[in-house]
Amino acid sequence: MASGPARRRRGAPNALDSAFLGAATEFDVPRDVLVAVGYGESRLDGHDGKPSQANGYGVMHLVSNPTQQSLERAARLTGEPVARLKTVTPANIRGGAAVLRELADAEGLTAADRSRVTAWYPVVARYGGAFSAPSMASAAGDGYGLRIVDRNENGGRLQYYRFATDAIQWDPAVNVLLPDGYHTSGRRYPVLYLLHGGNADFRTFHLQDDIINLTDGAPLWDEARVSADNPVQRIGSYHNKRIFLAAGTSPDPVNWFDTVNETQVLAGQREFRAALGQAGIPHEWREVPGGHYFRHELFVQDLAGMLGRLRRAG
Repeated sequence: MASGPARRRRGAPNALDSAFLGAATEFDVPRDVLVAVGYGESRLDGHDGKPSQANGYGVMHLVSNPTQQSLERAARLTGEPVARLKTVTPANIRGGAAVLRELADAEGLTAADRSRVTAWYPVVARYGGAFSAPSMASAAGDGYGLRIVDRNENGGRLQYYRFATDAIQWDPAVNVLLPDGYHTSGRRYPVLYLLHGGNADFRTFHLQDDIINLTDGAPLWDEARVSADNPVQRIGSYHNKRIFLAAGTSPDPVNWFDTVNETQVLAGQREFRAALGQAGIPHEWREVPGGHYFRHELFVQDLAGMLGRLRRAG
């Protein structure tokens, strides 16, 4: 009898998970928030204690430079020596948790607020340097296993870089399109990644799609647009629409990508469902075992519901 690939068994928490759990408990920061910040800052890679381009260290990317001092802040809050915060992962995670908790207190989060993952969004936004004074943007440099081997920083919005890396046998390149005033505004901007398809390369959006002119004068960060895209802020618009939500309730604790993604999906859907219920808007939802992956059987249910609402051709 043929069998499928063996699934990895879930066992006791590993050292990294234990460090997150301990720091989360000590500083009353949700473990999922702590993991998500670590994943966003370093992909949960301490880089063997080596500094980043911003002179940040460890899984939580504790930074020490003229404009950001989360490393020093963590040392003050935890009593951990700076050297230990740089190189010892549990200490680094504990330092990041302490900084997050201090930022949460500054935002006025109560104990009840701290138990809600969604309440941490403004705190997470300030973590990693956004709470420091604005400064001129730094030039691009080597870091995280990438070495710049060719560049064109011509003073315009479009910048070109080619990297060498030991991870692959060729040197990939990117174009970076910046908003006007990027280097002097002192602001933080969201990032949009555009990956070319087959039979194209990184220049396609510039040479064929005229990406510079398409984005000329575009509001690259418009709070009104963000609010318009936030379903919780426009619940009324879902009247008379079909809504089908699905999320996993047991992501793999050993798979950090699975845990970080599906935990937030589940929390966000529960918040959205509560708002829909308060507004009296009908909706379908499923919470099923497992993590962040496509479920064919739920797709079939969703598709059947969509087809059922279509008008017949005539």
